[in-house]
Amino acid sequence: MTITFSEAQDQAFYQLKHFLKQHGEAAAGKGDRNFIALHHPQHIIGCARLIALDEEACFWLRGLFVAPDWRHQGIASQLLQYMHRQTQQAGVFAFAEGHLAGFYQQAGYRPCSYADLPPSLQRRYSAEKISQQRWLTLRYEPTISSR
Repeated sequence: MTITFSEAQDQAFYQLKHFLKQHGEAAAGKGDRNFIALHHPQHIIGCARLIALDEEACFWLRGLFVAPDWRHQGIASQLLQYMHRQTQQAGVFAFAEGHLAGFYQQAGYRPCSYADLPPSLQRRYSAEKISQQRWLTLRYEPTISSR
């Protein structure tokens, strides 16, 4: 099984939009940094979406998705590793559901407080709280073992 990783640009971006729509996931934005996992050269099986935040030159990990048939094979972890190598950014924040805490911790994310979030993410988090979502707030903190 050969899995490759890349940043979705040009034709791959349109394939990514189709992939996300097929799986009922939120659409990727053209201004986002979209990273994809590919099986064979053209078959998208997963993606990670980063949205650049104005403050502090940091990113919000807006979405991480692997197609159901490809889960539990380490693809999401590899995709995050690839994404972090490409961005060379320690300033990546994420909101995650509680049951995914261990996964994100293994990937180098650590809990952070609401006050540690950039202002634009504080607003998004507040909006999600209103909709009754219970998100963990996380920040990527690279260590030697997670690089």
